[in-house]
Amino acid sequence: MSRILLSLAMSFAMTTTVSSQVDLAALEENLAYHADIMVNTTVASHRFKAANLFKEQFETMLNTPGSYDHPFESLKWISKLTSENDKFRIFSWIVADDDVVSKTYGYIQFADGKVITLNDSGEITSDLEYEQLGAQDWFGALYYHIMPFTSAGKTDYILFGYRQFAKFDKVKVLDVMSIKEDEVKFGKELFVRKIEGERDEIKTRLLLTYSADASVTLNYNANMGMIVYDNLITRMGRIEGQGPTQLPDGSFVGYKQEIDSWVYVDKIFNQTSDDAPRPMPVLGSDAKKDIFGKSKIKEKKKRN
Repeated sequence: MSRILLSLAMSFAMTTTVSSQVDLAALEENLAYHADIMVNTTVASHRFKAANLFKEQFETMLNTPGSYDHPFESLKWISKLTSENDKFRIFSWIVADDDVVSKTYGYIQFADGKVITLNDSGEITSDLEYEQLGAQDWFGALYYHIMPFTSAGKTDYILFGYRQFAKFDKVKVLDVMSIKEDEVKFGKELFVRKIEGERDEIKTRLLLTYSADASVTLNYNANMGMIVYDNLITRMGRIEGQGPTQLPDGSFVGYKQEIDSWVYVDKIFNQTSDDAPRPMPVLGSDAKKDIFGKSKIKEKKKRN
């Protein structure tokens, strides 16, 4: 009798697991449909309608038992980053409005099943590089890299992200995420710039605002052991109606880790140019480009 009960229990468990997997796959197929519309359709109201449906269904899926191990491989239009210790993963994505200003969405899913919604504040203020924020007033970004960092014996995470801030401006952000009892805070006084004869400038995050038609690097260089980014200078923009803007001059600066902080390093490379490189088209100025700068039109095959 005990063997029969054990067999029935194992059969039920296997059936439940298979059912869960099938449900997750079906949910993801529907999500992929909405994700494609929210990124690629040309009508802003349609994009945001799809975005609302995607967000609602995605949150439901993240709260489904067993979903932490689901890879979401078909969701090509969102960023999916997992911490090195596999404690959590962070999702982020962008939806562009008609004037190319973007709204950013984000979730953090922990391995234990807890899910935190990140609400985009959508604001850049003069104090933003010195503030600490929470999940409710998150400075939204589409994250492309996550890096653990230990300070004072505690592990935090440095996040590298991007967003479209205005018609003429993009922003790259270097932020710090701290986790305490499954609550998150963004921003920490880690980035130090020493100024001779003056008090050190200490920031909680870095913001690089630059012209929408420029390409700017911001990432960690493992060979150099440094966070490296383009040095920006003020130049007159070339987009009609733009005015003065920030552009890379061909040189690089960065931050190098020193004990429990990152200290500014000037002029890592010294090759500069009078005219900053401008290889990227204006985001949204070409209807043939999506928000990631990829072509929406497939090249036609040449006939023999």
